[in-house]
Formats: sequence, C-alpha cells, structure tokens
Amino acid sequence: MKMKVMAVMTRSGLAKASGKPYEMHQVKILVPLIEVERETFQLRGFGNDTAEVSVSKEFFPRLEDYLKKELKESGYVEVDLKTSMVGRGELLIIGFESGSVQFAKTGTNP
Repeated sequence: MKMKVMAVMTRSGLAKASGKPYEMHQVKILVPLIEVERETFQLRGFGNDTAEVSVSKEFFPRLEDYLKKELKESGYVEVDLKTSMVGRGELLIIGFESGSVQFAKTGTNP
C-alpha cells in the first residue's frame, strides 16, 4: 500500500489506570480527507488529512533508520508499506519497499 509518510514517532509512558509502562511505535501518513455526514456530526472539506498507523516493534528500528534521513531532506517520503490487519481492523506496518530498498518485519533484507 503506497503511503506518504510525514513523521515517525515512539510514544511511551505509564498507563493511567494500571501504572504499567507502555511503548507505541507509529508513523503519521498523508491520507485524502473524507467528508462525513451524520445526524449529529458533519465534516466537510477537501485536500489531505493525516492518520497514525502502528508499526511492529520488531520492524520499527529499520523503518526509523531509513526514514530519518529521507524525512529531513524532503518533509515526506512515499513508500510502499506492507501491512497486516490486527485487533479490530487496525493496520500494523510490518515491512516496506522504496525503490531498491526493502525490509521485512524480521529486520532482515529479503
């Protein structure tokens, strides 16, 4: 799935309810704005919006290393992200391809 990645981030802290530590790896991608019309809510507009997509813990360091330089130079990077469905239909990034560069979830080059 080709996506324009605009940011790479790790969020960590302590959960309010349990006090247990957490760490989440995500990328922020550019997506088309989708208008919504409901009885109690409307969203109108055009252009692009951003969405956050989770990245597998094993794969994140490779993606972060690759995108760090690319994002600093251009502001966004268009890559073909390999995804898997998890939980309640959420996407999890498990690999990517950009030109001749490929990485899989295991962190090894195919």
